[in-house]
Amino acid sequence: MTKQCPRCEKHVEALANFCKHCGADILSYAKKLEKKCKTCKAFIDPLAKFCNFCGDDLEKLAHMGNVGLVILIALLTAFVVGGAFLIYGFTVKGPYTATIPYTILETFEENVPVLVERCTSESQFNHKADFRAQPNYLKNQGFGILNLKFPDAVNNCKIGGYWITDNRLYLQPNQYCHEARGNIEGYADRFTQFTVNDAESFDWKGIGQSNLYDPAAERFDGYSAYTYLCDIRGYEQKSHYARARVSGFGTKNLAINWEYFDDYTRPAVDFHIEFSCDLGSSTCAQVTENRIVEKQRAVVKYKEETKYRFLISDWFSR
Repeated sequence: MTKQCPRCEKHVEALANFCKHCGADILSYAKKLEKKCKTCKAFIDPLAKFCNFCGDDLEKLAHMGNVGLVILIALLTAFVVGGAFLIYGFTVKGPYTATIPYTILETFEENVPVLVERCTSESQFNHKADFRAQPNYLKNQGFGILNLKFPDAVNNCKIGGYWITDNRLYLQPNQYCHEARGNIEGYADRFTQFTVNDAESFDWKGIGQSNLYDPAAERFDGYSAYTYLCDIRGYEQKSHYARARVSGFGTKNLAINWEYFDDYTRPAVDFHIEFSCDLGSSTCAQVTENRIVEKQRAVVKYKEETKYRFLISDWFSR
């Protein structure tokens, strides 16, 4: 039997490894034309569809190899693309609208029943009191007392009236702090007393200093009459005053104790006060009254704010 040399195409013996005509390596050349079985690794005919040694379907194995390659490429592509998306999602932030709750204290009014004590007296009596508060001669301070007599024991008094300054003293008329006026209104009993002083518009800071000045009404606890006096050096310091307290409740005599201080122009202050008092024994009873009371409650409200977060959060929240 013979075979054909792959180079010179002349016939040589079937078992020859080299061509006797051209010297070609027939065995090596034949191996180049052959292919290996993917299962048993044996060399087979390149056109064979089945392996001569193990019998595997060579076309099926080749198709499976191509499918595996395609799957591998797809996995690598998915890994690269997915990794790129993850990097993008973890590095880039996007805006979003967030609803933020917050709590505020809201004030509201409520009618609340309150137990109070109401007293009635046997009689009422009005008494006027006129007195002048002024410094002692050539001094900055002054003190005095005025006694008021009533027909019966005094329980409590409503106090109202006015005052006016007089700075034409000691034969030396002075226009500064002269005829300044104000109104007072208050209450007094054996346990408490107060007055509200409402000074009228005046040159309280000195003539030509700030023109007219109208101080706000002011309450004074512990006094039945109180007013500040002019002060060109500093009216807001409120260091000059004329004031009075009332004592003697529960008896038929009330005492008005007044005091005065002014170390500058020292005007006199004339008080004209009327006491509307309840006299005699009192009859008291507890009654329930509705009063408006301010309260507070917590209220939750909401507001919208623009915030930023990584895009990866948006993707997984959808």
